[in-house]
Amino acid sequence: MNSPAQTLAIRPAATVAVVRDSDAERALEVLLLRRNRELAFAAGAWVFPGGALESGERPLAAALRECQEECGLQLSASALVEYAHWTTPATGMRRRFATHFYCAQVATQSEIAIDQSEIHDYRWLTPAAALSLHRQGELEMMPPTYLSLRLFAGFSRSAELLAALRAVAPYVVEPKIVRAERGLVSLYPGDCGFSEGQADAPGAQHRCWFTAEGLRYQHSGADVGVRAMDHCD
Repeated sequence: MNSPAQTLAIRPAATVAVVRDSDAERALEVLLLRRNRELAFAAGAWVFPGGALESGERPLAAALRECQEECGLQLSASALVEYAHWTTPATGMRRRFATHFYCAQVATQSEIAIDQSEIHDYRWLTPAAALSLHRQGELEMMPPTYLSLRLFAGFSRSAELLAALRAVAPYVVEPKIVRAERGLVSLYPGDCGFSEGQADAPGAQHRCWFTAEGLRYQHSGADVGVRAMDHCD
């Protein structure tokens, strides 16, 4: 963890959750890329295509560029739907990003060509399968990816998901990572302990625990003011 006194620069970034319809699974699938284990940030994690903005670049343009560079997909700007904006917590990370999250559908037979530099592997998985593999310790992922998959798991087809995302404003969140008796926990807006950064505060809960089996989401079902994330119950 970085110390409370340590100030880290926040870099703007963009990422795209690419989805397709699977005839075999009769469900939507999400493209996950495994980052090079030698990278300084999120080494070995399974992520959506994305990265930091270049000088003078806008988030949408960065999302399109990163998708083409990392996995060979050329998307149109009109295909992207922004559904979230995450800022890396002020503590607990060596680097901080303010990331625009987009979602886009591609054809079922779209070919993937990973760059073999930042990205070393890829998989198409249903959200449920990805979450199950994460719980088994086979897919390391960060909270924004994990919570996106929980959100996507509520939909069976890509068009349904994109229609739902278009119908709500993108949710904006900067988590607070705090240490509790049970371990590290990431608190989100609407959690009773969010404002003060206290994991043991009584009341509504909206948080992710970092456990040996992976992330575990906890939502009391109260109105947390993050409309898209409410699908993660």
